[in-house]
Amino acid sequence: MARLEESSLSSGALNSFFSRHGLAVLAREALSKYGLRRHVPPGVRATLQGARRNQRVLALQALLRMREISEALSDGGVDHLFLKGPLFSHRFYGELDLRTVGDIDILVHSEAFAAAEEVLRVGGFESNSRTLGGRALSRFFTHHFTYLRGRWAVELHLLMAARKRIPLAASAVSGME
Repeated sequence: MARLEESSLSSGALNSFFSRHGLAVLAREALSKYGLRRHVPPGVRATLQGARRNQRVLALQALLRMREISEALSDGGVDHLFLKGPLFSHRFYGELDLRTVGDIDILVHSEAFAAAEEVLRVGGFESNSRTLGGRALSRFFTHHFTYLRGRWAVELHLLMAARKRIPLAASAVSGME
Protein backbone atom coordinates (compact mmCIF):
# COMPACT_ATOMS: atom_id res chain seq x y z
CA MET A 1 0.00 0.00 0.00
CA ALA A 2 1.34 3.42 -0.91
CA ARG A 3 1.97 5.59 2.05
CA LEU A 4 -0.04 8.78 2.24
CA GLU A 5 3.15 10.68 2.94
CA GLU A 6 4.40 9.63 -0.51
CA SER A 7 1.27 10.85 -2.22
CA SER A 8 0.62 14.30 -3.63
CA LEU A 9 -1.45 15.20 -0.54
CA SER A 10 0.44 17.36 1.90
CA SER A 11 0.07 17.01 5.65
CA GLY A 12 -1.33 20.52 5.73
CA ALA A 13 -3.96 19.67 3.09
CA LEU A 14 -5.03 16.54 4.98
CA ASN A 15 -5.19 18.36 8.30
CA SER A 16 -7.17 21.18 6.71
CA PHE A 17 -9.61 18.75 5.08
CA PHE A 18 -10.22 16.78 8.30
CA SER A 19 -10.65 19.96 10.33
CA ARG A 20 -12.89 21.76 7.84
CA HIS A 21 -15.28 18.82 7.60
CA GLY A 22 -15.19 17.82 11.29
CA LEU A 23 -13.74 14.43 10.39
CA ALA A 24 -10.50 14.35 12.37
CA VAL A 25 -11.77 12.11 15.17
CA LEU A 26 -13.65 9.76 12.85
CA ALA A 27 -10.62 9.58 10.54
CA ARG A 28 -8.35 8.71 13.46
CA GLU A 29 -10.70 5.93 14.57
CA ALA A 30 -11.07 4.51 11.06
CA LEU A 31 -7.32 4.56 10.46
CA SER A 32 -6.75 2.77 13.79
CA LYS A 33 -9.53 0.24 13.20
CA TYR A 34 -8.13 -0.81 9.84
CA GLY A 35 -4.45 -0.71 10.86
CA LEU A 36 -3.62 2.20 8.56
CA ARG A 37 -2.18 4.70 11.04
CA ARG A 38 1.39 3.78 10.09
CA HIS A 39 0.65 4.96 6.53
CA VAL A 40 -0.25 8.46 7.69
CA PRO A 41 2.39 11.19 7.97
CA PRO A 42 3.48 11.84 11.59
CA GLY A 43 2.20 15.42 11.49
CA VAL A 44 -1.26 14.25 10.51
CA ARG A 45 -1.24 11.50 13.18
CA ALA A 46 -0.37 14.09 15.84
CA THR A 47 -3.13 16.40 14.63
CA LEU A 48 -5.70 13.59 14.68
CA GLN A 49 -4.65 12.55 18.20
CA GLY A 50 -4.96 16.13 19.43
CA ALA A 51 -8.35 16.46 17.77
CA ARG A 52 -9.62 13.46 19.74
CA ARG A 53 -8.51 15.00 23.05
CA ASN A 54 -10.01 18.38 22.15
CA GLN A 55 -13.28 16.84 21.01
CA ARG A 56 -13.57 14.81 24.22
CA VAL A 57 -13.17 17.98 26.29
CA LEU A 58 -15.78 19.81 24.17
CA ALA A 59 -18.21 16.88 24.43
CA LEU A 60 -17.91 16.82 28.23
CA GLN A 61 -18.32 20.60 28.43
CA ALA A 62 -21.38 20.37 26.19
CA LEU A 63 -22.88 17.70 28.45
CA LEU A 64 -22.45 19.99 31.46
CA ARG A 65 -24.19 22.87 29.63
CA MET A 66 -26.92 20.51 28.42
CA ARG A 67 -27.58 19.30 31.96
CA GLU A 68 -27.76 22.88 33.23
CA ILE A 69 -30.11 23.94 30.42
CA SER A 70 -32.25 20.81 30.74
CA GLU A 71 -32.76 21.36 34.45
CA ALA A 72 -33.71 25.00 33.86
CA LEU A 73 -36.14 24.12 31.05
CA SER A 74 -37.70 21.34 33.13
CA ASP A 75 -38.05 23.69 36.10
CA GLY A 76 -39.75 26.14 33.72
CA GLY A 77 -42.18 23.44 32.56
CA VAL A 78 -40.75 23.30 29.03
CA ASP A 79 -40.70 19.89 27.34
CA HIS A 80 -37.55 19.62 25.28
CA LEU A 81 -35.35 17.24 23.36
CA PHE A 82 -31.66 17.63 22.59
CA LEU A 83 -30.71 17.09 18.96
CA LYS A 84 -27.31 16.01 17.65
CA GLY A 85 -24.32 16.67 19.92
CA PRO A 86 -22.64 14.23 22.31
CA LEU A 87 -25.84 12.32 23.15
CA PHE A 88 -26.42 11.63 19.45
CA SER A 89 -22.77 10.66 19.07
CA HIS A 90 -22.96 8.25 21.99
CA ARG A 91 -26.20 6.67 20.78
CA PHE A 92 -25.25 6.19 17.14
CA TYR A 93 -21.43 6.10 17.16
CA GLY A 94 -20.82 4.49 20.54
CA GLU A 95 -18.68 7.35 21.90
CA LEU A 96 -19.49 10.84 23.14
CA ASP A 97 -16.73 12.44 21.11
CA LEU A 98 -16.82 10.88 17.66
CA ARG A 99 -18.86 13.77 16.24
CA THR A 100 -17.84 17.38 16.46
CA VAL A 101 -19.70 19.62 18.88
CA GLY A 102 -20.19 23.19 17.76
CA ASP A 103 -23.39 24.17 19.48
CA ILE A 104 -26.30 22.79 21.47
CA ASP A 105 -29.51 22.08 19.58
CA ILE A 106 -32.80 21.86 21.47
CA LEU A 107 -36.22 21.05 20.08
CA VAL A 108 -39.27 22.59 21.79
CA HIS A 109 -42.96 22.82 20.90
CA SER A 110 -43.73 26.10 19.17
CA GLU A 111 -46.24 27.02 21.88
CA ALA A 112 -43.48 26.66 24.51
CA PHE A 113 -41.03 28.82 22.56
CA ALA A 114 -41.56 32.00 24.63
CA ALA A 115 -41.08 30.10 27.90
CA ALA A 116 -37.94 28.37 26.56
CA GLU A 117 -36.56 31.68 25.34
CA GLU A 118 -37.16 33.22 28.77
CA VAL A 119 -35.37 30.32 30.48
CA LEU A 120 -32.36 30.87 28.24
CA ARG A 121 -32.44 34.64 28.81
CA VAL A 122 -32.55 34.21 32.60
CA GLY A 123 -29.66 31.75 32.25
CA GLY A 124 -27.50 34.44 30.66
CA PHE A 125 -27.99 33.60 26.99
CA GLU A 126 -28.50 36.47 24.56
CA SER A 127 -30.37 36.24 21.29
CA ASN A 128 -28.12 36.22 18.24
CA SER A 129 -30.74 35.71 15.53
CA ARG A 130 -31.78 38.16 12.89
CA THR A 131 -35.48 38.55 12.45
CA LEU A 132 -37.58 39.30 9.43
CA GLY A 133 -40.42 41.64 10.34
CA GLY A 134 -40.13 40.89 14.07
CA ARG A 135 -39.86 37.67 16.06
CA ALA A 136 -43.47 36.58 15.65
CA LEU A 137 -43.29 36.74 11.87
CA SER A 138 -39.79 35.24 11.77
CA ARG A 139 -41.05 32.11 13.53
CA PHE A 140 -42.91 31.24 10.33
CA PHE A 141 -39.77 31.47 8.20
CA THR A 142 -37.11 29.78 10.30
CA HIS A 143 -36.65 26.49 12.08
CA HIS A 144 -34.49 27.80 14.92
CA PHE A 145 -33.24 30.85 16.80
CA THR A 146 -29.70 31.14 18.18
CA TYR A 147 -28.67 32.27 21.67
CA LEU A 148 -25.11 32.87 22.90
CA ARG A 149 -23.40 32.71 26.27
CA GLY A 150 -19.63 32.69 26.28
CA ARG A 151 -18.29 29.96 24.00
CA TRP A 152 -21.65 28.22 23.70
CA ALA A 153 -24.35 28.76 21.14
CA VAL A 154 -27.78 27.23 21.71
CA GLU A 155 -30.09 26.74 18.77
CA LEU A 156 -33.69 26.60 19.90
CA HIS A 157 -35.54 24.59 17.24
CA LEU A 158 -39.28 24.88 16.88
CA LEU A 159 -41.52 21.86 16.57
CA MET A 160 -44.32 23.22 14.47
CA ALA A 161 -47.94 22.13 14.66
CA ALA A 162 -48.41 18.40 14.33
CA ARG A 163 -48.61 17.36 10.73
CA LYS A 164 -51.14 14.80 9.56
CA ARG A 165 -49.54 11.47 8.96
CA ILE A 166 -50.61 9.32 6.08
CA PRO A 167 -50.05 5.65 6.93
CA LEU A 168 -48.15 3.87 4.17
CA ALA A 169 -48.05 0.12 4.02
CA ALA A 170 -44.78 -1.41 2.91
CA SER A 171 -46.61 -2.93 -0.04
CA ALA A 172 -47.71 0.51 -1.22
CA VAL A 173 -44.12 1.76 -1.18
CA SER A 174 -42.57 -1.28 -2.84
CA GLY A 175 -45.45 -1.93 -5.23
CA MET A 176 -45.76 -5.47 -3.90
CA GLU A 177 -48.99 -6.85 -2.52
